[in-house]
Amino acid sequence: MKKTFCALWIVALCLALCACAAKLPASAQITELQEDMSFYQNDVFTLQMFDDWTTQETADAPDKTPFVAFLAPDGSANINVLKNKAYFASATGVSEKTAKQIVEQVNQNSDSSLSFLSLEHKMLGNRAAAVITYGGQLKGTDTTICQQLVPVDGTLYCITYTMLDGFSPDLTPVWDSVVFR
Repeated sequence: MKKTFCALWIVALCLALCACAAKLPASAQITELQEDMSFYQNDVFTLQMFDDWTTQETADAPDKTPFVAFLAPDGSANINVLKNKAYFASATGVSEKTAKQIVEQVNQNSDSSLSFLSLEHKMLGNRAAAVITYGGQLKGTDTTICQQLVPVDGTLYCITYTMLDGFSPDLTPVWDSVVFR
């Protein structure tokens, strides 16, 4: 119970703060590049990102803080990638109850009124992920948030996509392109 609470608190804290060793099999690598996008790659993962978005990297970022962030030019969306100790061994360890508790923790730790929308377990390239989607008011603005929780070798990677209502373009090409090393 204590570990579950700690995991929930850490994931919630990750969102509030934001507001690897194996080679990839050839079948898991990104091969098609979308128009107006380019590849972003670091020691942990690869993804496609819109050409006009700003990338901010933090060398030696402490746990629970973004080590890479992508920002839309008009400020209507951002993507933050955080890392922390994984409190569950696989993404299937995230239940709907756990996902709803994460949203409750986010609401308690930030100026928000967000509601749980969905939980999906899916593969991100070569890794299993729990994908939690929630939406509502974040700091007085209608917002949709999608978090991909990916445990990799004892580290939890939390990729948070935050979009103001009416945001365009579709972020699906970005989140479908994530591949961990």
